[in-house]
Amino acid sequence: MIIDRLEQYLKERDYKRPLIPGLYYASQLSFNPEKIEEIRQKYQQPTDIDLLKIFRIGHIFHDFIQRELFWDSETEVSTELKIFIQNGKSSDKIKIVGRADIVLDNTIIELKTTSWNVQEAKEEHIAQLMFYMGSLNKKKGVLAYINKNDFTISEFHIDFSKKKYDALLDAVIEHHKKYGRDKDE
Repeated sequence: MIIDRLEQYLKERDYKRPLIPGLYYASQLSFNPEKIEEIRQKYQQPTDIDLLKIFRIGHIFHDFIQRELFWDSETEVSTELKIFIQNGKSSDKIKIVGRADIVLDNTIIELKTTSWNVQEAKEEHIAQLMFYMGSLNKKKGVLAYINKNDFTISEFHIDFSKKKYDALLDAVIEHHKKYGRDKDE
């Protein structure tokens, strides 16, 4: 009975973001235009119920860390970002949206939940963090992977790189040229 209700609850909240030309989510970024497309398409597939459970636990961990460990007057929690990239014609705008989990003086902390101990930061998570750092003009970033099974936290410290940030925006523009425009343009 509880399992059925839990699974129904999770399935109802398995929201699929629409693929809108010119709209990108920070969690779907990469330094490679083809990888951006792969990530965007993956997000359109039905999500396995076990993965939905991990996501929900991830939200609980996010809330706990944000509200209990970093909740003070000098910390921004869950900062929403929207940036526009002008790409050629004035009507051809690209919009990237996302939420930085924790914003400190000169550092952004991005939280990720897993079901294993992470040994190396994922490229798309580095891209997401680099986007936040560049957009918010922060020099330091931390990717924190939290293992939901044993609460082990793996931290990866990332320095801002203008070169990587520019490469990331270039990859988004290249993706938009190849995949993102309406076919009649």
